[in-house]
Amino acid sequence: MYHLSGGILSEWISRGSFLLAPADINGRHLPVGLQKFEGERAKPYATVFPYGNARPSSKWIIGCRMAGVRRLVGRSRKQCWWRGEGGMHWACGGDIFLKRSFDSGRTWLDPKVVYSFDEEGGIAKMIANKLVVNSRGHFLLPFWREMGGQPECNRQAALHGMPGLLVSDDKGGNWRVINITIDKGEVPTWLIEGALAKGRGTREYILLFRTSAGRIYSSRSHDDGMHWTPAIATQLANPNSKVDVISLPQDVLLLAYNDDTETFRSTLALASSVDAP
Repeated sequence: MYHLSGGILSEWISRGSFLLAPADINGRHLPVGLQKFEGERAKPYATVFPYGNARPSSKWIIGCRMAGVRRLVGRSRKQCWWRGEGGMHWACGGDIFLKRSFDSGRTWLDPKVVYSFDEEGGIAKMIANKLVVNSRGHFLLPFWREMGGQPECNRQAALHGMPGLLVSDDKGGNWRVINITIDKGEVPTWLIEGALAKGRGTREYILLFRTSAGRIYSSRSHDDGMHWTPAIATQLANPNSKVDVISLPQDVLLLAYNDDTETFRSTLALASSVDAP
C-alpha cells in the first residue's frame, strides 16, 4: 500500500497501470475512484466505492489474485466520536467490506460485509495493512477494534484496541475470526494496525503491532496463522505510530517504523531480521 496524506496516491494495481485515489476532492465525504495511466497522464476510469453520507476510513487494501481484484475497506456507519485535546475526534472504522472486480477495476460487484460493527455486541472494526495468503491458499487479514465516545459506540470497552485476524479458506467467500491476546506479563497497551509477514518456515508468520507502550509488540504463528502466541514487547521503539513489514528473499524481514519511544515521528527507520520464526 502506498498512502499519502490526503489520498493523493493510494494503491497501484495491475502492474502499475492503475491507481486508487479519491474520485472527487469537493465535499466532505470522498468517493474512491480508479484512474488509469495512459502515457504520463492519469485519466478517470471507474468509481470503486461511492461513500455517499458515510464517513470513510482513510485506509483501504487491494489484493490482486488470479480470480480478479479484491478490495477491502473499513467504513463507518455510526457517529463514533469523542471530545479531547484539540477538539472533536472521530473513531475510524465500522464495518469491513469486500468488493470484487473481474475486469481490471472498471466495474465492481456490490460490497459484501466481511465483519460487521454489530458483531461482538457492537464495536467498530478497522483494517490498515496488507492481506497475506498462506501456504494453504487461505486469506489472512489483520484487523482491530476501535471505540467512540457515544454509548452506541462504547458498548465493548474491554475490546478497544484489541487485535484479531480475519481468515478465509474460500478466497473471500466466508470469514472467521482468530483473536490475539497480550501476554499477561507485558505492559497493558492497545495492539493496533497489525503488520503481517511470512517467517522462515513454510507455515511460520509474524504480526507486529503499533502500541502505546513505547515498543513494538509481536505475536507469532507456527501453523499457517491458525493459532498465535500472546503478544510480547520487542526491543524496537514505537512512538504510538504505524509500522509495516515485508518478507524478502532468503527469509529476511524488513521493517519500516519510527525509531523513537516518545511521541515523535520525525525519524523513519528500517530494520532487518534474519531470525524471524
